[in-house]
Amino acid sequence: MISELSFKTEHSAAEKSKAEPMAFLDLKAQFAGIREEVMAAIAGVMESQTFILGPEVKKLEEEIAGRLGAQFAIGCASGTDALILALMAAGIGAGDEVITTPFSFIATANRLNSRVATRISGDFPSGRLSSQTGMTLIELIITCSILLILSSMALPVARYTIVREKEKLLRQHLREIRDAIDRFKQLSDERKLPGAGKFGYPPDLETLVKGVPLADTPGQVKTIRFLRRIPVDPMTGRADWGLRAAEDEKNALSWSGKDVFDVYSKSTAIAIDGSRYFDW
Repeated sequence: MISELSFKTEHSAAEKSKAEPMAFLDLKAQFAGIREEVMAAIAGVMESQTFILGPEVKKLEEEIAGRLGAQFAIGCASGTDALILALMAAGIGAGDEVITTPFSFIATANRLNSRVATRISGDFPSGRLSSQTGMTLIELIITCSILLILSSMALPVARYTIVREKEKLLRQHLREIRDAIDRFKQLSDERKLPGAGKFGYPPDLETLVKGVPLADTPGQVKTIRFLRRIPVDPMTGRADWGLRAAEDEKNALSWSGKDVFDVYSKSTAIAIDGSRYFDW
């Protein structure tokens, strides 16, 4: 009985030890954190239909050159191509010995082994590019340069995505406030809001939050509210909007104070499409 139990325990332990094989390259966790930015960047490329080179690549190369203090920077199709170009620029070729590190992607050693050098030194496991130990300054420089380039590539995408999300939120908040104004106006035209102004619009945005009493509710006072809170302008970071009254000019940037017919952002910045936010 004891032997049988021992066998079952050992057998169960052996089954548990057979773990799922580790994926050679698993970027799912990294992608999950930047999914929205990546998908927005892809959508931008699809909309522009500029799949090769184009203004985005030119802008990226200019930014990288500026960050590195170089006159030029050239975008590559892959990190492997960047490695080859860097090694060729350094004059490393057949017959040279290159000392590298195993703590790198396999493309590093592969490119050295098959394309550039005839001998590679590094502390690799036996049977894998054996004969090898150490690390050189060139490997460190190349690795740091690639990391810097990859980080710089992410900056324009991140900036574009942040602005795009803010613009989306601005449109949403403008629509929310304007819908509330229209609902106030509708009830006012139906004579359900006693004391409404000359044109039936709210006197200010706070009224939409605090609410107003409804008419024709004998014996009780019913208050109707049109907004839970005044939305924040994502471009200024404040719940402070430009106001226009019904008698103000269409694009007026000063409020007469009589009522609230429309709202606009107080930001003077330029949108991605070239318009100004206060014109939205």
